[in-house]
Amino acid sequence: MYTIKDINKIINGKIFDLKENKKITDFEYQMNYVRQSNTAFFSISKETWKKWLGKEPQISSGYEQIKQITHFPEVIITETYYHDLNQVIPQIVVQDTIQAMQLLGKYFREHFSNPIIAITGSMGKSSTRLMIGEALNNHTILQNRGNANTRIPTLLNLCKLASNPDFAVFEMSLNALNNKGNLSLLVKPDISIVTGIGEAHLATIKNTEEIARFKARIFAGQNEGGKAIINADTQHANLLERLASYHVGHVITYSVNKEEDIVIEENKGFTNFNFKHGQEAISFKINTISRGMISNVLATLNLLKLLDVNIKQSVSRLSRFQPFKKVLEIKDINTPHLNTTLLDDTHNASLPAMINAIEAFNHQCRFYTGNKIIVLGKISDLGIESENIHLLLVDILQNSQADYILCIDNEMRKVVNHVKGKKITWYNDPEQLLYDLQYMINEDGLTLLKSSVTGTELPRIATRLFYKLQNNRHDLRGGPVL
Repeated sequence: MYTIKDINKIINGKIFDLKENKKITDFEYQMNYVRQSNTAFFSISKETWKKWLGKEPQISSGYEQIKQITHFPEVIITETYYHDLNQVIPQIVVQDTIQAMQLLGKYFREHFSNPIIAITGSMGKSSTRLMIGEALNNHTILQNRGNANTRIPTLLNLCKLASNPDFAVFEMSLNALNNKGNLSLLVKPDISIVTGIGEAHLATIKNTEEIARFKARIFAGQNEGGKAIINADTQHANLLERLASYHVGHVITYSVNKEEDIVIEENKGFTNFNFKHGQEAISFKINTISRGMISNVLATLNLLKLLDVNIKQSVSRLSRFQPFKKVLEIKDINTPHLNTTLLDDTHNASLPAMINAIEAFNHQCRFYTGNKIIVLGKISDLGIESENIHLLLVDILQNSQADYILCIDNEMRKVVNHVKGKKITWYNDPEQLLYDLQYMINEDGLTLLKSSVTGTELPRIATRLFYKLQNNRHDLRGGPVL
């Protein structure tokens, strides 16, 4: 436990209005998350945000946030003393609040002895982190809020180590590992996980090998006693293993294609796993369907085997795992006129993630008798390689189980022109796509919607489509079919 005076000493600030030296166990820089006592609030100015981000911030300044609330934190860490607060509250004045956050995070990490797990990858890192959190939820766990995995949220989570959780799970994006400063050197993970390398960020990074090298910077914060868990099925797996071996003494790999000790059974809407741990036979299921999610389960299993936890109890909790909304989210439509299923995977996209979604769709098609439809929008952030990478979908779509393929966005137009032997259409008008889908989706059908989350209308179409189908009280059968 750390007091206000302890915190001030660590960051070399100046205390004002201190009446009671209370203990601090949590930190925030967004006031809407200050929901408990013993919280310190970093009041970050617009100027400091801009200095650290290199651009104008979207977030309100700390002072603007403070003026809009009535429930105050225990202490405010600020660059300017606030004279006009509605109540007297201790303030620690520093030169740079984000630098103070970094100093505190570094100090708390150096005095934290429980396991820290760090996860990175082009895809699968959030789902793997959520799986780990579910498996360990009988312990106190510190993990990212939502998918906040960039530099400043990582520094904030380091400060939250002050609460001394049993485990800390850091999901780290490329932004937290890049040349602006490798935060793995502060996080110092005991165990690192790389879930996969794929075509993403190519607007700013030249190729997937460079992405792999950036992601491999996560190992630099480890020492010889550390462990690395790497997806052997991903691009540049050998490079990742070699780079990991420079820092850690134990590199573990996992593979969906080579796991001989685990029996995997794919079913309608869920997947069963059966394996032995020692002499004990263990079975569990997850309510998701893709090979990517299966790979994430294998990463989680390998991690659990390294921790001092009950494996059987831990994996049993994975049946409660839910990925983020719109991550191969299974949306069942059940109305008097229609029973059908949507697979909404419009949370985000890289090329491997899009291929994974189409393969998951293909594996599920045998369980459905109605129309099988793939709806695709673009993969964003691919830079000058965008056209070539989208064209890699041609063979995947030609060999898919889809009866119909519908596409939007200019990046998908050439893909449509190259696909042969399929009923495939490109739409210039998202509203027309939405209209046609309402007639094409039929009883016991399966429809996949996949795209990036930015630069395309498909995520909004997916949301509206579900609403319209779920709330439609009329039989649409007999409408247009391509």
